[in-house]
Amino acid sequence: MSVNAQSSSVVQQIIQKHRSNTWKAEQLSQLLLKQGAQKVEWTVEAWELGYEIVLKAHTTGQEVVEVYLESRLPSEATKLYVNPRNQQAAIAQLYHNIDPYKNKFSSQWLQYFDDQAKSLAAANQILALCRYPQTIKLVLQDQYIKVEYMNWKNARSLRHKKNYHMLKLDIAIGLSQSKALVDTFQFGKHMQVTFSDGSTKQNRREGTLMLAKIKELQETYPKD
Repeated sequence: MSVNAQSSSVVQQIIQKHRSNTWKAEQLSQLLLKQGAQKVEWTVEAWELGYEIVLKAHTTGQEVVEVYLESRLPSEATKLYVNPRNQQAAIAQLYHNIDPYKNKFSSQWLQYFDDQAKSLAAANQILALCRYPQTIKLVLQDQYIKVEYMNWKNARSLRHKKNYHMLKLDIAIGLSQSKALVDTFQFGKHMQVTFSDGSTKQNRREGTLMLAKIKELQETYPKD
């Protein structure tokens, strides 16, 4: 699945929604490297309504400068926080001087998606069964993709002790995977789907459909 292609999948919609923000953060990481950072680790978390990006710039003096970029609502401008605070003004100036309109937002960070077509195709079929797709979260790192979904409606309510949802789905795509657990389904070498549903009996339709789809896709998934 090319990140440049149009698609109606939830994953693609989230990527497209935050492409500009991701690109600006990537450019900031490059500027930090040009200013002397030895390496910059990055993590992107994105969902329908907002995003958070963390940059960790490692310097020659063993110092780690952490930069947080976030927006929790579509109407909210990006907020930038830096630790240590004495770096706040300089890094904020670097970030605000980046002009996203000079670029088509081609991103090295997102190129890993282009090599994961079969994994993402399977993930999208599972995610299509989510009742609340607006809560789906993408977590991105270098050569690693994770999709998280939870439906815990009424699970924390004392008024709904016998009528609640407690469904959790994690899809991990990456170069290395941890040992599979009882509730984990292995797809080839580089994809794992972890699923659990502790919802009350009358609320398990979503989970039943999802689990059946996971098992179906696992059986037909191409061998690595």
